[in-house]
Amino acid sequence: MTDTWDVAQYVESHPEDFEERWRLAKIYYQEWEYRLALEHLLLLKNEWPDNAHVHRYVAATYYRLERYDNAVTELKGSIERWPHDVALHEQLAKAYKGWGKPREAAEALEKVAEINPSHHFAARISNRLLDKAKREDSLSHGRPLASAAPQEATPAAPYSPMRACPQCGAKNGPEFERCWQCHASLSDAAALDRQSDPILRAQGGSDYLPAAGGAAVVALLTMGLYLTLRYFLDSPAPTSLTLDAFALNSALAERLRPTQAVAGLVLLLAWPIAVRIGVALIPEENEVPTAHIVVAGLLPASLTYALTWLPTPFLWAAPLGGLVTAFVLSLWGLGIRARTGVVVWASQFLFIAIAMATVAATMQGSSFLAQWPTVYEASVEAQVRDYATISGQTPATMTVEWPSSGSAWLDEAGPFGIRIESGGLSSWIHVILTNAWGESLLFLDLPPGTSIDALPRILVGERYTLQIAGDSDVAFTVGFEGPLEANTSLVEPDPLQ
Repeated sequence: MTDTWDVAQYVESHPEDFEERWRLAKIYYQEWEYRLALEHLLLLKNEWPDNAHVHRYVAATYYRLERYDNAVTELKGSIERWPHDVALHEQLAKAYKGWGKPREAAEALEKVAEINPSHHFAARISNRLLDKAKREDSLSHGRPLASAAPQEATPAAPYSPMRACPQCGAKNGPEFERCWQCHASLSDAAALDRQSDPILRAQGGSDYLPAAGGAAVVALLTMGLYLTLRYFLDSPAPTSLTLDAFALNSALAERLRPTQAVAGLVLLLAWPIAVRIGVALIPEENEVPTAHIVVAGLLPASLTYALTWLPTPFLWAAPLGGLVTAFVLSLWGLGIRARTGVVVWASQFLFIAIAMATVAATMQGSSFLAQWPTVYEASVEAQVRDYATISGQTPATMTVEWPSSGSAWLDEAGPFGIRIESGGLSSWIHVILTNAWGESLLFLDLPPGTSIDALPRILVGERYTLQIAGDSDVAFTVGFEGPLEANTSLVEPDPLQ
């Protein structure tokens, strides 16, 4: 985004750079700083007398400042230079209309129709303006208007109080000047306004946002729905999980998936509301179309949800992608000024942050929010962590302990997995896991040359004893995995026993 202050400083130190001055004038115009824009436009008009665009901007700036007489004078002078420029005549008609001179406005539109006989609305609006002028003359002289009805009548279709939007086809009541759905013009006069003044087109927002943004929303929602259904429909039963599924990121995913689904639904509902609230906080000359607000909310919401399916160490991309998208749409998609776009984006950030914190605290507990940095750091470290394994020969005894992570929420993330592999060719091995009080938590008989995964109930910080028994000198390997790293050690046999 262009920094207006930097451009202004450059122009001040390089007054001969008229290209940058022209750029600055347009920036001021887009930011509604019409007096500052006019100062630079008048200088450019003297330097570039043959540039029709500068003349149009000067007239449009006068119009915005409600100096309609100056706008008319400027446009008349421009028309003398470019008599066949239809846009100048249209702009002149609008200036006359703003000045309260419908007859002169009608004459300007008659000139438009003369230059371009196929012009789609000039003749009709000219007749209406003339009719309005005659009405005003009749009222001012106290005479009844006899010819008004025939001039107003048209051979069009039967009258209906509802009007169809020419762009989206939505039905609108007679009180609407612009479509309630897409904000398109419902009157020829409004269409003239858009064509004769560049700022009106700019403030209306991107006309491509509802279509292009809507297509992106559909694609992202489809992706998010597919990933959600695939996860919940294809998730294996806990008894069929392998040791790989006990890794920290898998354990976190298992515990966070329901919260993720609820958060996605809340995002889709809350983000458009957040955009609406942000727009309501700022005074804008033109109302932001509802379609733009909906797309500006659904697009970052659906993108954020789709990105939450990334691996846990990359989850930072989900809120970042959503907020960056919302920032871009707030500044360039809603058709509002940059400085007010920042306000709209900041209100979205605050509203969505509160909504997501509420969902997380409700479904995972308030401690989850405070302990999330610890959880995230542990998930990153787990990416480079190998399985804790220990090998030996029967009979053998070992101690196992899973120390606390410092986060009560993470300590309960489970499950904890133990994989036992037998290297024997003909002998079975017997596996016994007991807690510190001697209670047996696991008892398995493992055939020779096989392996098995177990999911015992483990308490963090407690010490457990694992015994591998059977015929002498049968090789085995034991692996430990879970949200936390296991500390293991072999217990040497007592030589006196």
